[in-house]
Amino acid sequence: MADNYTLQTSKFIDDKLCFENGKEGFLTAISDGFFFLEQPKNIDLSPGDIFASNFYKDRGDDTRYDDYRGFKNFTSDKLAKNEGYYCRNQDQTEQFFLEKRFWDKVYPRNLVKLAKGLEQLSIDILHNILLNLKIPKNLWNKATGGCTHQEGMYHLTFNHFRPEQDSRGLNTHKDSGWVTILRSEEPGLEAYINNKWRPINPKRGYFIINFGCAFEILTTHLPNQVNAITHRVTQQFKQSEYQNDRFSYALFADSSLKKEVCMGLYEYKNDKLKLKMNFDEFLDQILENTYKKDTVGLY
Repeated sequence: MADNYTLQTSKFIDDKLCFENGKEGFLTAISDGFFFLEQPKNIDLSPGDIFASNFYKDRGDDTRYDDYRGFKNFTSDKLAKNEGYYCRNQDQTEQFFLEKRFWDKVYPRNLVKLAKGLEQLSIDILHNILLNLKIPKNLWNKATGGCTHQEGMYHLTFNHFRPEQDSRGLNTHKDSGWVTILRSEEPGLEAYINNKWRPINPKRGYFIINFGCAFEILTTHLPNQVNAITHRVTQQFKQSEYQNDRFSYALFADSSLKKEVCMGLYEYKNDKLKLKMNFDEFLDQILENTYKKDTVGLY
């Protein structure tokens, strides 16, 4: 059974990421791998909320939301590898993945605006964490595969959990990249913090932020390592016909897949970057293991 756990709380004041408990809060947050961030007032989440609860539905049933429906036909064979609509029966989730280069072509206009706002927020978080870790600014672009300079790979991903599907909610895994900004209003997310599964219950008015493997690898040799914590979503059950299904969506900030921008994943040690592994191969492995029936998405 998962134990209750209180995450650190933060907000942006001007361009600075500030933790309620100061430096101790920051250190706890990077150790936990998760923290809460107050949602900026200039980001309108309603297009994302509407899309999350409609993307898998057919158009025509409710014309108010037709711009946000009918996206099952956008599959990887029409877009690109790992992009578009997916429905795997080993998980309760049906998902819609879309990287920045496709946003203007596929998403409704208001959703593109939200996606770009979340992209910038992920970069602002990344800048602040790197600054607090005292990693030199002249190394940021190379270390993050362009992610600090809007040259990375940014996915806005939607999840619809189908309670009628008798399977796990979402498999045990770590995120691959740097920063994940999660919008979730329902319980079900759990993280393996301090050797125990602990529920990460939503906090109204806040995003859930977590770190990925790229950050963990980069900071392996630092006295305060950023942890990519293992997490999952538990199986969802519908208690009554009036209960809405669980939805969530997230902005994932990763290194670029372009060789001229990203050579791979690095470790930072003695003021230098050391190439650790090929990012393409690493990403393929962790994604494959996340969505298989009998594996976990770890490295």
